[in-house]
Amino acid sequence: MAKRAVGISWYKPEDYDRMKRMFKDGFRLPDTFEEWLDRAEKAAAQLTADGYVVIRAPLDPETFPKWCRDHGLEMTTETRSIYSGEYAANNYFGEVR
Repeated sequence: MAKRAVGISWYKPEDYDRMKRMFKDGFRLPDTFEEWLDRAEKAAAQLTADGYVVIRAPLDPETFPKWCRDHGLEMTTETRSIYSGEYAANNYFGEVR
């Protein structure tokens, strides 16, 4: 069976608070990096258990806002999902059947 890749937005600890403030809907994210990391790791483990290949899509305060501007998008949950999916599609070189 072919494995499908899925992207998950991923933050560095030192960027989390800054990124959260930049997002139009940053209030949706957990208050602390540690809380976010716990949720993200659990989500990644569940996706892996479901047969997906999880690709961590790095978001940083320099490149992600530029990507959003280049695509005419606001920095929201939906945009982070679009970016992560695109990142996974462009960075997964696994077996395709």
